[in-house]
Amino acid sequence: MQIGQHLDAAQAIHSRTFWVAVATAILVVLTQGLGWHLPTDTLLAAVSALVSYILGGSAVAVAHARAAAAIASAQGAAPARRDVLPASPPNGGTDA
Repeated sequence: MQIGQHLDAAQAIHSRTFWVAVATAILVVLTQGLGWHLPTDTLLAAVSALVSYILGGSAVAVAHARAAAAIASAQGAAPARRDVLPASPPNGGTDA
């Protein structure tokens, strides 16, 4: 998957990052909302580890995307950008 692409619902459900975020939210709700009495240090350690996993995975994805762009530019091919419109024809778009 390239940067800028969006996950659809089916892809998100199969994502490990999605389930880690859900597990983190459930852990916080169970602890704070339903009165589970976990020590604060334990909760903080668990949530910190899960957030680190999510951020680490994002950092790896960014590094892979940058490496792919660097390889593409070294080979003379510009990486595909979805936010740039194609160049207009030399005649200004008029058919003469």
